[in-house]
Amino acid sequence: MDRLNVILILSVIILLLPFLGLPQAFDNFLYTIFGLVIFVIAYLMKRDSNGRELYSKREENNNGEGI
Repeated sequence: MDRLNVILILSVIILLLPFLGLPQAFDNFLYTIFGLVIFVIAYLMKRDSNGRELYSKREENNNGEGI
């Protein structure tokens, strides 16, 4: 399962948490854990996209210099 699917699934779970009837302390714990997981995955996706962007810029510069 890719990262985007994990974020979407966790978002749906967070959306449904208030309606599941779980104790308040357990809800708060799950909100914290799921929020942290979403944050880490989003950070990793951002870091990966910046790395790809930097790599593609290097490739464009290298290709342009060889002409």
